[in-house]
Amino acid sequence: MKKYFSLLIISLLFITGCSSDNNNNNETKRLEEKTLTCTKNLDSKDIPMFQTASITFANNLVKSLNTNISVTLPDNYKSLIDTYVKTFEKTYNDQYKDNSNVSVTVTKESDSKISIDIAIDYQNMSEEEKKKLDFNVNGDYNLNKKQLEKSGYLCQ
Repeated sequence: MKKYFSLLIISLLFITGCSSDNNNNNETKRLEEKTLTCTKNLDSKDIPMFQTASITFANNLVKSLNTNISVTLPDNYKSLIDTYVKTFEKTYNDQYKDNSNVSVTVTKESDSKISIDIAIDYQNMSEEEKKKLDFNVNGDYNLNKKQLEKSGYLCQ
């Protein structure tokens, strides 16, 4: 299960993007922000999961990525909820421990529901941090939307 979540987040980051601004004129650009919000059911064998991913673009460059994974444990797993919370915390905190622009919060919302929030401040990430996380990025809003929808996400 740990690998599934890690691969999911990394694959989402692979298809989200950023590109450099090649416009060399000295005019001040008006900041244009857009947010792309996409959702997907991530149900595994026995455990229902739902992901919401929001990508904020500033002038068609990725500014930030926020994702929430809501995990609902069936009755036969409720007794293990604290173990799941600790496992998710360890997995994600270990994965992003060297990047100060990524924050992870794992919350036990009830006896059967866990919320995993990952906030990535992509705009302030150093090139080294981006490289370590192996982000393959492209800043086009519409391209990202098409790629996410092709991966089974419903985007607004």
